[in-house]
Amino acid sequence: MEKEVKCPKCGGDIIARKGNKTKKTFYGCENYPKCDFVAWYKPLKENCPECGCFMMQTGRGRKQCANPDCVTNKKDK
Repeated sequence: MEKEVKCPKCGGDIIARKGNKTKKTFYGCENYPKCDFVAWYKPLKENCPECGCFMMQTGRGRKQCANPDCVTNKKDK
């Protein structure tokens, strides 16, 4: 994955990684272990209209803000 999305916690680049046991792809900050941001969904270059954080592709064409405290995530529930 190209370095194109910035971490919402520290500003580092979000990169694709694979789990040790499951080999499932997840996305995390390049500054791990100093920064502990991780996400299971693929990050998009698109920014959230509410908070400016990056959006993630959650499947079936749905998108979610990477910021767990953002109001856009609370609207879907």
